Amino acid sequence: MNTLNMFMRDEAGFTGSEKAVITLIGVGIVMIISKAIMDGSRTGSAAASSEITSQRSASNFLMQ
Repeated sequence: MNTLNMFMRDEAGFTGSEKAVITLIGVGIVMIISKAIMDGSRTGSAAASSEITSQRSASNFLMQ
């Protein structure tokens, strides 16, 4: 961690291109996570929809 602080305080420091690369990597990670969440929600909604539409009424039964 100390090395990172020294790097950021250096005169050359963080150049614009380095900031852009790190930002793009962060955006890529967020996109991958959001795609996984979207795929899961689509699967869940399709399963729920098929369960709702395939429901049949309960058969008549006598309670004794």
